[in-house]
Amino acid sequence: MHGHAKRDDQQTGEQAHTGSSIPIVDDGGWRGRWDVPATVRRNGNGGLVTQAVEESRAEAYRHGCWPSISVTGEARSPMLGSLRIAPARMSACRVRGSSTQAHTQRIGSMAYRHFLFDLDDTLLDFRASERLSFQTMLESFGARAASPAMFADYQRENLQLWNDFERRLITKEALKIERFRRTFAPHGIDIDPAEASTRYLECLAETVVLIDGAAMLCEALSAMGEVGIITNGIEHVQTRRIAKSGLERWIRFVATSEACGFAKPDGRFFQYALDKFSRVSKPETIIVGDRLDADVLGANRFGIDSCWFNPGRLEGDGVAVATFEAATLAEILQALTPP
Repeated sequence: MHGHAKRDDQQTGEQAHTGSSIPIVDDGGWRGRWDVPATVRRNGNGGLVTQAVEESRAEAYRHGCWPSISVTGEARSPMLGSLRIAPARMSACRVRGSSTQAHTQRIGSMAYRHFLFDLDDTLLDFRASERLSFQTMLESFGARAASPAMFADYQRENLQLWNDFERRLITKEALKIERFRRTFAPHGIDIDPAEASTRYLECLAETVVLIDGAAMLCEALSAMGEVGIITNGIEHVQTRRIAKSGLERWIRFVATSEACGFAKPDGRFFQYALDKFSRVSKPETIIVGDRLDADVLGANRFGIDSCWFNPGRLEGDGVAVATFEAATLAEILQALTPP
């Protein structure tokens, strides 16, 4: 396989892509390198990133490797921005018998038909909704406006309790109340935590802020297959938020941990969600989410591809490895839709 690439500052027009140099290393001894060929330097689409993954995997298969691709540098263009194939180690496992060709063809197609999305901070801007809802809740009780310190305390306690919930250390019903009890006490707020929880959830269900590009992405992917939501959030709140967002017309189902009984990253929740598609195929399924420890780790364990939505350009944790990552939903649209 041959290819070459210009530096970003040398590119114009139809050649506005830079290719990654991809080292393919198998612990058994085989080594190779792949450069993005000229045939994939297509302007303004996700073909570069997709074909980089496809062809490097296929090359490894031909040498008997079962790979997750290790990438140095970035596959980028002016339109793709910071979209990168996430670093991962090459596995030493071998493909046996006739399965090599079958897997090469499957991964070479990269034709996703089942799209799972996390909801909060992936399609909906939960942080903006959370702040507005918290303030509205306090005002409804005649309490003073939340100070930055109080809201920061709430976010810290809320995050810790959700982590405890995902580890099955607390129920969702207890979480909804406990986060306010822990926040109010040190700040001298005399509001019943249970009443605050009810009022806050009412506000949250009506306070919806879309992430830029969410509607366009859902519309485009629903034309290619089926779009489903997989969320650890509270069922009646998430259902109302989706309806209010205007995304409902493109979404086949909403799978919640509350209805399932298990939360991401538990594989049983992923199976519960996949069963809601009209037909299901793991190789044709990808999940898009902002959390490595829930969305991407769950995908890794369950055996489906994943996209880490990473607008903050955070470093990976070295444990969960996404198929690729992106900083905007527009980049994901470019990567997942055909030229």
